[in-house]
Order: sequence, then structure tokens, then C-alpha cells
Amino acid sequence: MRASSHKKFHKYGFIGAACAVLVLIFAFIVSFMFKGHMRDIYEYVDKKDCTSALSELRDIESSYGMIVSIISILPSDSIRQSYQKTRQLKRECEEIVSLKDDRSLHDKFYGIIKNLRLIYEEILDLKYPEDYDGVSLPEVDKDIEFANTARIKLFANAGVQFLSEFGNKLLVQVTGENPSPYFCMDLYYIQNNSFIEKEIQEGMSTFKLHLKEYLSVLNVLCVQEILEKYNPDNSYASIFNIQYGHVPVIAHNFIKYAIAASVGEKERERANSLLVDFLSMHQSFCSMLKEKPGIERISLGAGSSEKVRVGKDGDWLPHIQSQLLNLYVGCSNAMLNRARTAYSNKKYKDAKKILDHINTDQSNGYIVDQINKYQVLVDIAIAKSERAASLSPIRGERYSGIGPAKVILINGTNSTLTLAMTGTETVKQKIPPCIECKSSEDRCNAQDNIARFALKPGDYQVLVKASSSGRTVKPFVGVYELKEGFLYSQCFIIKSTIRK
Repeated sequence: MRASSHKKFHKYGFIGAACAVLVLIFAFIVSFMFKGHMRDIYEYVDKKDCTSALSELRDIESSYGMIVSIISILPSDSIRQSYQKTRQLKRECEEIVSLKDDRSLHDKFYGIIKNLRLIYEEILDLKYPEDYDGVSLPEVDKDIEFANTARIKLFANAGVQFLSEFGNKLLVQVTGENPSPYFCMDLYYIQNNSFIEKEIQEGMSTFKLHLKEYLSVLNVLCVQEILEKYNPDNSYASIFNIQYGHVPVIAHNFIKYAIAASVGEKERERANSLLVDFLSMHQSFCSMLKEKPGIERISLGAGSSEKVRVGKDGDWLPHIQSQLLNLYVGCSNAMLNRARTAYSNKKYKDAKKILDHINTDQSNGYIVDQINKYQVLVDIAIAKSERAASLSPIRGERYSGIGPAKVILINGTNSTLTLAMTGTETVKQKIPPCIECKSSEDRCNAQDNIARFALKPGDYQVLVKASSSGRTVKPFVGVYELKEGFLYSQCFIIKSTIRK
């Protein structure tokens, strides 16, 4: 009895093992056949459009769907993964076919770009997982890589066809409304991709080539949306779902893409104007603006964790070099406005620091005058805060019924005087000391240590400072009321301080 049971156990055990082997062989054959069919489909997709490929994909789904369900309990990830790719590719093909429906043109276009970006990110996740920390990169499954290559070429080809058919209509619709944050970031990734596979590079190059006449306008629209929300003093804020600190870099790259894609003078001027506006917003850039850059990269924005490249080998990059004159004007205006704001808020030392770092090519007379004016106002405000002495009113007499107000200031000290006045005009001048003067009478009758001005009438705020070694001399501040056709004079003498 026991022998019979033992024989039955061996018999059924052998039968079970044989069945398991057969199932495994069957699964292997199915896996091999399935993946072979999928490779045929991917190659078919590379050559033709989705309308023709869909019937093949539906046949695969109907042929293998039940089998996959039956053997899903088996440890055969390759079949499941390939089957998932089949269903994914089928959905994507159906989406491309649906581009012919009545949806808005720009929605269709956004959809193509979004799918390209998602596939690109999927490839990067496979090659460079988030937990990558210097260890060897995992091998990407060749079938998955092959599938993604086919998918990205699918959308690139669909995008080329779509742009060819509806390009002009699309541009009208896109420029009629503000681009969405998602579209702008999708557009950025498409232009900033680093595909390694030659086939994908070719597909993307073809897509971007057809997109070229629209890229400049699309990039400009996205930059305008970013700059409306961007504050370089608060750049940690998230804009367009851009990661912390990356806003300046992405905005700068967008502008470079727009310049590179410009197909006409107007487009190029528009993109360059955005470059000037963007860079002029940053004090860190404007303060080092000069003919030759001192550094190759510069951090833009208070919370920026990345650096924007501005130079190479001691020269500006071409897109910046071509706009130097406009950047001088833009930076001067922007920093002047910053200084005005600081002055209005009584942050005089901050205003002085900003003004001292303004670089200008001196060709814009108005900006130069405004910088000089606020430098004097700030210096006067700082002197007052440090308890400067009061300057006596200047005395004058009429020399004519008309004509400028003439001012003669005499340095009766043995120190160099620095004089600054601002009102209707702004003047700055150093008055040399009276080295040979011995008596008070000599000091105020000297001829070599004199400053002469012919100014427009008006009230002028005045600052007088003495450079004297070995002792501290308080600055003097006051107001000169200058009238048309009057001649004014004043002599300065140092005793313990500057006196009239």
C-alpha cells in the first residue's frame, strides 16, 4: 500500500514538473514571439503613420491580451512590460489620429510637445534614476529603449506634419493668449534636450527645424510671462513650476533660444530687448558691466543656486557683446531706479553703494546727469545724518538784468575742498588749497584757488568737504538760492572747522 502511494506521488510529481516546464517553455515562446511582434511594430511606426499602425497594434492586443492575463502570475516581467508598452503605444497612436478632430489648434500642438517632453523625461529616469549617487548606471532594457525611440519619433513626425499643415493658423492662436506654464516648460525641455541616441536626435532635429519659424515668438511669449512674475531679489519663489533657484538660468536660456531662432530683424530686436530687460534687473550683473567681463559666470537673483554663463576667455558671449550699448542704458536706468527707491526709503548708504557701482558709457547725458544728481543728494543726506555743520547763505549782487547766476567760490584753506551742488543743474569740483596764504585777507583774495560757475537760476543743495591730514573736519551742507543776472561769491577758511 505504501509502495503504491509512493509510486503515485512520483508519477504525479513528474507530471506536475513536466507541466511546469511546458508552461515555462510556452511562456518563453510567447515572450519571444510577442517581443518580436513589438519590434516589427516599432519599425513599422518609424516608417509610417499611426493610422496604418493601429490595426497591427489592435491585432497584437487581441492576440496576446488573454494570454498575458493567464500567465501574469508567472515571474515573466518582460512580457508584462512589453504588453504595457503595447497598450501605451496604442493610446499614443490613437491620440495622434485624434489630432484631426475639432480641438483647438494650440491644444493639439501643446499635446505633441508635452508628449515629447514626457518621453524624454522617461528616458532620463531610466538612464539616471533619482537615487543615482556615483554608482554604475543600470543598463536600460533594449526593448524599452527601442520602444521609446519609436514613440518619440512618432510624436516628432506627427508634430512636423501638424506644423506643416496648420503652422500659420497655430501662430495666430498661440499669440492670441498667454502660454500656459506647462506649455512653456515642455517647450523648454524640448529645446534643451540631450538625447544620446542618434535616431532620436534626428527625429528631434527635424521637428525643431520645422518649428523654427515659430520658436522665437513662442520663447518670447514664455519669457514675458516669466518676467511679469519674476523678482530678482526674491528669486526663490516658484515661477512656472521651475525648481528653486533655476528661474534665472531657464529665463536666460529661453532668451538665447529666442535670439537663435529669430528669422527676421523685428524678431531679433524683440528677443534682444528682452535680454536687456532681464539682465538689467540684476544688480550683480550691472555692477560688473564693462567692456571686458571679469568672470565667465555670474549668479543672478538672491536665491539663485545656479550661475548664468556670460563670458568666455575674458570676452562677453556673442549675444551679450552685441547688446553692450543697450545694456549700459538698461542697467544704468535699472540701478538708478534702485538708488532712487533706496533714497526715498532713507537707506542712504545702500543708495550710495548702488550709485557707486553704476557703469555707463557716458553717451546718455540724461542718465549721467541723474546719477550725478543722486550722488550729491545721497552724500548730503549722509553728511546730515553725521551731524554736518550748516553752511551760511551765499551773498550776491546783480550784474545784469538777464543771464546765468555766476558763482565764485574761494578756497582759503590749506586743504583741498570738494564741492558738490545740485539743483537745476549738478556740478562737482575740487578746489585746490591756498598753500602760500598766511593771513585771512590773503586767503580770500587769492586767484589760483578759485572755482567759477555759470548756472541756471534756482535753489541748489550744497555740500562742502575738506581733505585735511591729521584732523577731522566736519562737512558743511546748505542751500544756495541763485537768481538770474546775479554774481555770488563765498570764501572758505578752516579754523577748527570750515567757516564762511
